[in-house]
Amino acid sequence: MLVLRSGFYMENLLAALPMVQSQHVNGSAIDGDLPIPMIATRDVAAEAAARLLRRDVTGHQLKLLLGPEDVTMAAATRAIGDRLGLPGLPYVQFPPEGVRAALAGAGLSEEAAALMVEMQLAMNRGWPFASVRRTAGTATPTTLETFLKEALP
Repeated sequence: MLVLRSGFYMENLLAALPMVQSQHVNGSAIDGDLPIPMIATRDVAAEAAARLLRRDVTGHQLKLLLGPEDVTMAAATRAIGDRLGLPGLPYVQFPPEGVRAALAGAGLSEEAAALMVEMQLAMNRGWPFASVRRTAGTATPTTLETFLKEALP
């Protein structure tokens, strides 16, 4: 069995588009200056498809996929702003309770909202990315710039 473990999905950034478009700001409980290994889901799918075609998995294997580079939420937000014609779009680190309330108000269950905020706070504490290191085997090709050009034409 092969388990593919990946970093923060670039697609997660798209969930903030309603806030970006209506309030001209992006934010979460994640520290805006925290380097995050961002990856496009298509790169995970490509690895899964390649391994299925090769049929080279024996036993239990884990493969880490980290994307081509680490990106901060502040830098990702500026890139989103540039694509949407909002240069200098700010990223704000919101208080955890405010994020939880906003997520619940947007339709997530209280439990799901609390778990989402806990995940963001865990990222700030260095989990799960603190000990991972990008190598030729863990890097994938799609950059944030390429992803945003395709996702936000």
